[in-house]
Amino acid sequence: MITPIVRFLTGISRTYYGPLGALIAQSATAAPCHAGGDAYLLDIYVVRTDGVWRYEPKRHRLVFHMDGDLRGQTTTGQPFVAKAPVNFVYAFDTTKMPNATDAEKNATSGATAGVAAQNVYLYCASAGLATVFRESVPAVLAKTLRLPYGQVIQFAQSVGYPRV
Repeated sequence: MITPIVRFLTGISRTYYGPLGALIAQSATAAPCHAGGDAYLLDIYVVRTDGVWRYEPKRHRLVFHMDGDLRGQTTTGQPFVAKAPVNFVYAFDTTKMPNATDAEKNATSGATAGVAAQNVYLYCASAGLATVFRESVPAVLAKTLRLPYGQVIQFAQSVGYPRV
């Protein structure tokens, strides 16, 4: 028997493809990448009750990053964030654009994160899930998540069930 929670977890696993727009059959993406598809400039951290995971797009898998339920720490005060089953944190890796100016990095990071978030919105709309894209991310979140040098958090996005 497929319970609502199993259906939800299956749907959420599909949203991991969403941010980078992975097209399984074509081994391609529907989101920006550089160097012929080899350089994903956006790292997506998946913050859940069971810890923080980094999405690895080439293998479509989550790689464990750290312990702890840090969902509530991905916001500057919106209470629903701590209750959402999944929060995506979009971190732009500035080290993958060493010759770019700050203005080019800012433009590329905003566009890349925007496309990723839109992919999640499209999937959530088709699956009956709710999502909120948030710019309200605490300045200390990168340190809390122990992100590598050069990664800058652009946005976060909560995913869950709509309120009834």
